[in-house]
Amino acid sequence: MKKKKIWLIISLTITVVIIGACAQSEAKNSSEEKVYKSIQNDTNSSKNTSETTYKGETIKQGDLKLTLHSVRETSKGAMEPENDKFIIADITIENTGDKVKHVSVLMNFDMYNDEGDKQKHTVSPQTDGEAEGELPPGGSLNGEIAFDVEEADSYELMFKLLEQPGWVSWKINESDL
Repeated sequence: MKKKKIWLIISLTITVVIIGACAQSEAKNSSEEKVYKSIQNDTNSSKNTSETTYKGETIKQGDLKLTLHSVRETSKGAMEPENDKFIIADITIENTGDKVKHVSVLMNFDMYNDEGDKQKHTVSPQTDGEAEGELPPGGSLNGEIAFDVEEADSYELMFKLLEQPGWVSWKINESDL
């Protein structure tokens, strides 16, 4: 009888853990979608969210000016894409302020497809420099950012300084690639 109780407790514990893990995974996916939808509707952004920004245009956030010069796609890299292809964005970032700024590809940049799905950062395709690092006052840096993406009609490359509210973004159409 005592062994049956122990086995019952163990099986209930395992069941609770499995259900909890599944619920947490579902909540994470749901929260990523909610974050993207809130980014799309964010009125605290330094650019007017009713305006669409495209490659070749400069966006200002805080003391930084960011220009998306070009985007290209490739399927070649150190590894094959996990999704459909790689998109590589060529960015210049200028610090117009009087304090050092730190820019990180992983912390400050995201890409979403037209369905609102977050795309993966990658280091697999060879890029021409990285658009990240310490940026002194008056300094600038130029580099590329790579994403492993699902096929879509359009994408949105997004940037956010951690100390600033809101995101700024560029729309990338399939015809831009």
